[in-house]
Amino acid sequence: MKSETFKNFFKIALFPLAVYIVNDLICRVSFSWYEMNNVDTYIHFIGGLSIAFSINNALTVLEKENLLVIKRKLVKVFFIVAAVAFVAVLWEIYEFTWDLNFGTHLQPSNFDTIKDLIMGTLGGLLFCFHYIITKPKTKADINKKNG
Repeated sequence: MKSETFKNFFKIALFPLAVYIVNDLICRVSFSWYEMNNVDTYIHFIGGLSIAFSINNALTVLEKENLLVIKRKLVKVFFIVAAVAFVAVLWEIYEFTWDLNFGTHLQPSNFDTIKDLIMGTLGGLLFCFHYIITKPKTKADINKKNG
């Protein structure tokens, strides 16, 4: 049971953690390169995508454990997009706090903040679009793959 819990946590946290680490490393190596090449825009988009992926995995784990039941795809999509938008807002608060306390310039303007929120949400929407158009796997599909 413990290894299953660890595997689930790892599956949920890995992608957003990787995005955060890459973002941090790029900023530490050359913040001016980060700003000049609009890396921030791409990182927010990929961050939104990673959060959507992780929220979907978390919901799947909760459904398997019978802790949550979501019967309609659109309800799940709405929940995922709402969670991504919420995390994007938290991330912008994090950037604001960092700028305020450490004199960085992670949020040089209101335009940048809104762009970051939009890019994060678009990343989540892209995941949801893929989720909607993807046919769910049946037990027969899984058996074919494994058998």
